[in-house]
Amino acid sequence: MTAKATGICILASLCISLAAHGSDTDACLSSFEAGQLEQARQQCEPLANQGFPEANFIMARIVTNTPPVDYPKAIYWLQRATELDHAEAAYNLGIAYQTGTGISKDLPQAIKTYQRSAELGNAKAQRNLGLMYSAGIGTEQNYPKAFEYFTASARAGEATSQYNLGIMYLQGTGTERDPELAQEWLTRAASNGDSNAQMTLGVLLQDSDLNASLLWYNRAAEQNNPYALYNLAILYWKGERLAKIRNGLLTLPGGLKSRATAKVRNYWLRSTARQRLIPNPLHL
Repeated sequence: MTAKATGICILASLCISLAAHGSDTDACLSSFEAGQLEQARQQCEPLANQGFPEANFIMARIVTNTPPVDYPKAIYWLQRATELDHAEAAYNLGIAYQTGTGISKDLPQAIKTYQRSAELGNAKAQRNLGLMYSAGIGTEQNYPKAFEYFTASARAGEATSQYNLGIMYLQGTGTERDPELAQEWLTRAASNGDSNAQMTLGVLLQDSDLNASLLWYNRAAEQNNPYALYNLAILYWKGERLAKIRNGLLTLPGGLKSRATAKVRNYWLRSTARQRLIPNPLHL
């Protein structure tokens, strides 16, 4: 047999082996998702020990879903998966370092681990790096770097990053101020369900488009955003707003027109209760 033919045979065998192991990993994942943790462990552990990244990550998930949780063991599997360039594992390992879960809290190491995940395209790791650089957590405050990470994450569809990117454009923090781009990113975040973005759009549109403002306030209020609840209470309390409502000049979402006055007390009470629990929504 020629060397060339031998090489082809070896490559074909390798491809068959990888395909078989991929199928085994899928079976392991299916067992895990079905709640058959012991079966999943038996299927996954040999693959993990052979160096398959996904198998190592699933082993970490199996451990964290098996009470009592053996956090050091979970960290062991996350570290192995991270070394094998598993983006989601690196993200979760970053959380462990940031919070001190199963391992000593180490913010610089959290940033390093998030960076590894971010380089592999993990939008949540990019988001967390944006938050840490914008607040100076575990590193010097660096708005341009925060802007860079929020941009990458926002483009991947991560709603919190879209919100923060909108705020940075709105305030001119870490970049040139651009109200149009600010509204564009805030709208994307709001459409993706971010209540802080919905509340912010309510504020921005309050004077120019009251119907749209009320729509976004109401969507945020449905998620118990305290600032939206508070602002709705103020809006309904104001005489000129109530007069317009009574005269039918506004079309309010969710049938609020007939219950505008009654909403005031409800929004107010809910907002004050939530403000005791939720910090300022701006991450910057």
